Amino acid sequence: GIRYSLMFSVLIAVLISSTSSELISLLYGKMYLPAAGTLSLLIFGFLLLLMLLVMTTIISGSGKPGHSTAIVFAAFVMAVAMNVIFVPMFSLEGAAIAMIVSNLIAVIIASVYVKVRFNAFLGAVHVIRIVFAGVVVYFASSLYPAVNVFLIFKYVLAGVAYFLILFVTKE
Repeated sequence: GIRYSLMFSVLIAVLISSTSSELISLLYGKMYLPAAGTLSLLIFGFLLLLMLLVMTTIISGSGKPGHSTAIVFAAFVMAVAMNVIFVPMFSLEGAAIAMIVSNLIAVIIASVYVKVRFNAFLGAVHVIRIVFAGVVVYFASSLYPAVNVFLIFKYVLAGVAYFLILFVTKE
């Protein structure tokens, strides 16, 4: 479950982030292009939020919903504190950065909890392979812009390349 959630989430995040300008232009028009940078960051915050949801579901399902609540509450407090710092400095991108950092810390805490309590989490090798495939696809996708409906073909090709990399790395 965790491995496949990470695989598909990384692919979606990488595709949206690497094509944020193209995607916004296609869906909303050029007037909304200034939001591309924020979307490019924010999607990774949502990736981490999804992973946090998976981890806290495991924790809650084991009969410890209070522990899940504490982790999520800590993430919330961190996000608020970082927003106070980062939003005045970086505007919308600052809010995205705050979300990424607070969710990353919460995912690490929840992952350690799941690993220690259940000895169940992805090994570092799995995470490295998945992130490696994501990084390669991100940079390859960034090099070749696509407009209009060609963006869909770009997503398909990038997805095939991503899973091919995972296959070659024996993930």
